[in-house]
Amino acid sequence: MMRETDQKLLGRAIAVARRAIPSCDWSTIGDMIVADRLAWEKHLHKPARDINYDLAPGLERLQTDGFVVHPLRLEPEKVAAIRKHLEGLPVHAGYHVYQAEQRLWSLPEVQSVSPLAGYTSDQLLRTPYLVDFLNHPAIIDFLQMALGCVPTLYSINAWWSFPGTSPVGDGAQHFHRDNDDWKFITLFLYLTDVDEDSGPHQLIVGSHTLQGMKTLLQRAESNGMQDDSIDAILSFTNDNYFGAQFSASCERLFKGSIVNIGGPAGTMFMANTIAIHRGLMPLRTPRLLIWARYGLGPNTNSADLEQGPLARIQVKTNIPDTSRNRYINRLLFEFDRRPGLFPDFPDQTDVSAPEDIPVQSPLRGRFSRALRVAAQFLHRDG
Repeated sequence: MMRETDQKLLGRAIAVARRAIPSCDWSTIGDMIVADRLAWEKHLHKPARDINYDLAPGLERLQTDGFVVHPLRLEPEKVAAIRKHLEGLPVHAGYHVYQAEQRLWSLPEVQSVSPLAGYTSDQLLRTPYLVDFLNHPAIIDFLQMALGCVPTLYSINAWWSFPGTSPVGDGAQHFHRDNDDWKFITLFLYLTDVDEDSGPHQLIVGSHTLQGMKTLLQRAESNGMQDDSIDAILSFTNDNYFGAQFSASCERLFKGSIVNIGGPAGTMFMANTIAIHRGLMPLRTPRLLIWARYGLGPNTNSADLEQGPLARIQVKTNIPDTSRNRYINRLLFEFDRRPGLFPDFPDQTDVSAPEDIPVQSPLRGRFSRALRVAAQFLHRDG
């Protein structure tokens, strides 16, 4: 009983700390974590000659604008196979299982009760071609450049947005910021053609940094527009960046900096979704979108809080069994569950080093329970 109480207290302490720090400052903490991590993840790095630089030209735009549309696309035949697989699965009403009721619906049925319909992580892990694409060497190597360390694929989600008359989704169709990890990047993949009438992703360029927000507000003021409800720093606090009022203010103040991101099925783009963003409500045709989030490890939105990692045999993937791949995918699936093989960390004796806590240690499970409590606390308003 006392141990469970301490887990709840630890979870609340994590949540309180996160709430006390505006997300514009999270990258500073993230950089410190990355610097520490480099000391023990060297065995996971690829030789320089093997690094894939195909997407590297997009790094500067991701850093300056907060998003980049990549030239790498999922092949049409694989898009068709993924769609066919997903269309035959039951769905929950809503865009994320955390906000959904327990009942599952068929895809035709759910449209009568909800403008959004989503899938679970385990459904997506069993989907052909998807895990392999999310582990594409060009994608992983780009993300390592962007984050500064070997990325952790901690969350995958997919949902349908159906045509409607007013935005919905507890923030999904309103301008908002994401608040998962100290440092993270979101990959988006369209499985339907997306144009102006089918719910393109929108992002406010530069809104992922404090200086960018100050510039946006100064530009709005110079154009004769001002809104006291938006403050540069306060816009990065959890209680201020959800809801219709915040979204309406963003529409009015930052109209010239809002970009629509569309494209044919198979289009892939990445964003620092601390930036203000939303998925527009479709007006004409449904939209099917997949996101995958990569960060530093377990956090208050990672899939290990939704379910335990699947066994490798249940996952549709052909990626090789390496220490690097095990580490990247460890929150979603395990290549095997024998002790000592997940993942392969070097032996260290420095008690101050993070690798002294074995991945298989009971501390891992206790920390996950603490994060679950933190997630509930952080997202108590939806």
